[in-house]
Amino acid sequence: MERRHVLAHGIALAFAPALLTPLAINAAESEHGTAEEAKAMVNRALSLINDVGLEAAIAAFHDPDNADFHDRDLYVFIADQTGVSVVHGAKPHVVGLNLIDVTDVNGKHYVREIIDVGLSGTPGWVDYWLDSPTSGTIVSKSSYIVKVSDRLVLGVGIYTY
Repeated sequence: MERRHVLAHGIALAFAPALLTPLAINAAESEHGTAEEAKAMVNRALSLINDVGLEAAIAAFHDPDNADFHDRDLYVFIADQTGVSVVHGAKPHVVGLNLIDVTDVNGKHYVREIIDVGLSGTPGWVDYWLDSPTSGTIVSKSSYIVKVSDRLVLGVGIYTY
């Protein structure tokens, strides 16, 4: 009987790494937001704007403790049609600044493209390079952009590491 007990533990220990590996992989993957999660956050943001109005929603978007709109490296941003930042969940210090001429490390005027895609009325993705709020390194970013009104666009982006 004692031998069976030792054998059972030996088998369990032999399989333990295989059982833990999917958990470790899922934990690593969950450090960063996904495209589906970005779209879901955009939809939550639009619903909140419709439910409580833009001003109240802006307060929620800027609240770093609000997990609905601050999740790992996912956050909401809003710009007006001229490029002025209205909301920036990761960099609140840029709110009120005109970012229309900002470029990524490759010289792409990504804010202009964000506004163009958003104001088109057809949701879409804009790709560019930006510093990650979690790692501080320059990485590829893809933002899902939607129209809020005739003058505002909203987005949530994913960083691809």
